[in-house]
Amino acid sequence: MNTDPHSPPSPGSTTSESPSNHYSEVPTEPIPASEILRWNEHMTRRKHFLSDYERYNPVQNMHALANHVFDLSESVHSISDQVAVSGRTLGFVQEHTRDTSESLRSVGEELTRLKGDVEGLKGEIGELRGLFEESRRETQQGFAELKGMMQMLMGLRA
Repeated sequence: MNTDPHSPPSPGSTTSESPSNHYSEVPTEPIPASEILRWNEHMTRRKHFLSDYERYNPVQNMHALANHVFDLSESVHSISDQVAVSGRTLGFVQEHTRDTSESLRSVGEELTRLKGDVEGLKGEIGELRGLFEESRRETQQGFAELKGMMQMLMGLRA
């Protein structure tokens, strides 16, 4: 007995279903244009493949297929090597990113410490300026007193 729903019933078959009953179960929604385009491209590639297949004898086809499989295998190995190199490069970048982050953190801490030192130095410079000005005033005052004493001594001598 034939079990294919698309083939006509065999003469000994007792089913009363017609082939149109089977087709009524198929959805009748319109096919999207992208799906039609994909199907047409598939059929074009299939026709091209079959025309190539008919052009060569099976031994040549198997040889061509083996060469194609080998080429694809080599491509896979090449891609695998490139992925490995990319992985090593990524590891290198991640490691150096961590090192850079630690260095930046260290530089930031050092910068903060140096800012505090600079602020302290600014305060000390201000104190030294004050001491210098005070010393200068005292020196000028001392010179003025010496000048006055010298004039007094000169006045007594004359």
